[in-house]
This record gives sequence, C-alpha cells and structure tokens, in this order.
Amino acid sequence: MIVSFERRFIFLRTMKTGSTSVELALAELCGPEDILTNVSRFEEHRQGRGQQNNILPLETVPFWSRLAWAFGMDAKKAGIQLPNHAYAKTVRRLCTPEQWASFTKITIERNPWDREVSHYLYRKRNGKESGSFAEFVRRGWRRRTIPNFDIYAIGGKIVADEVMRFETLSADFNAVMARLGIEDPPTLAHLNVSRPGEKPDYRAYYDDATRAAVARLYAREIEAFGYTF
Repeated sequence: MIVSFERRFIFLRTMKTGSTSVELALAELCGPEDILTNVSRFEEHRQGRGQQNNILPLETVPFWSRLAWAFGMDAKKAGIQLPNHAYAKTVRRLCTPEQWASFTKITIERNPWDREVSHYLYRKRNGKESGSFAEFVRRGWRRRTIPNFDIYAIGGKIVADEVMRFETLSADFNAVMARLGIEDPPTLAHLNVSRPGEKPDYRAYYDDATRAAVARLYAREIEAFGYTF
C-alpha cells in the first residue's frame, strides 16, 4: 500500500493481481513523506524507497491493539504497523478529507476464477495446502478468502478511481502513469510467476461445482467488472 502525498496518488494493494510489481514500481516515484508498506520477501527487489512512515497513529488503532502495545507487545504484533494489503477504510484515516477526495486511488483486479487458482497454487507451493483444488474451493466460506473487493471498496461502494486489470496490466499501468502526468514511468518487474508443471489455463482446474462456488464467493467483483469464466 502506498499513499504518495508528493504525487497525489494512493495505491490500494490487492492480492494475487501482480500488485507487488506495481508497488515496487510506484515506490520509485515516492518522496520522504510518503507512506509505503513492506513487500515481504520481495524487499530485495526495491529500486525506490523501502517501507517508511507505515506505523499507524495510536488514535487510529482499535482499543485492544493499543492495549497490547501499551503492555510491551511488539508493534507489528499489536497491529500498529500498517498491513501491506490495508483496506481503503483504514487508508482513508491517514489522509485529510481533501486528500482522500482529490488523490487518485489506484488498484488492480483479476478474473476471480483465474485468481482463485493462483491463490491455491501459491499456498500449495508454500506448504499451506495439501488437498485438491476442489477441496480448497469447498472450504471457501471457512477459510480466509481473497478480500480484494473490501480493499478497494467502502460500505460496498468501489472508491478506486483507476482499476487496472491483471490481464492487461502493463498497458493499464502505462495509461495510469500518463493520466498522473508521469512522463518516464518505471518498469514493471515480473515477480511471483507460475512454476513449471502448473497448468497454464485456469479453466483446467474447474468442474461445474467449483466454477459455481467461486461465482458465489466473489459475486461482487464479478458483477462490478463483468468477469466471465
């Protein structure tokens, strides 16, 4: 997540959408007063500024997190450090009303059927999933699903001004840079790509039941952006 007071934009970082590459690129445009969260294991790829100014003011932190902090718990564990996928409702508290209204709010979305396969494969590569894709999807309501819609929406209303598509990310990124007046935009890196042996077409992972289940899980973004299987 980035709030650039210098360039007057906000980047709401979504999950499994190429957002790490975009955040690293946007960091090259940021100044010393801007807010940047971490990009976990990809910090070594930074060419611009690293995480900075990403500790939440105590008055914006829920009571129980403040209490944990007061008793000496590490700030990150207490929830004081901004998450890299901070929700728009949290980011809004970091801005004045004028800044929130006038800054260009940028995010990325991806076809949910494709995105869910990417999420499954990522978890499987990292030892967090051992079952089949069908089992993974069936647990959708009982596990932490991808909360992208809630990252770029508040109260069910999309607040992002620019929603780039994963499927056309390079072109969309350049178009957004042009609208922001960035004449020499940074280059997007290709990170977190698929591994050998993984099926290239997400449709190959689905049957009718899993296709319908993902449609239910992510109905809001499917309707908002007209995604189809």
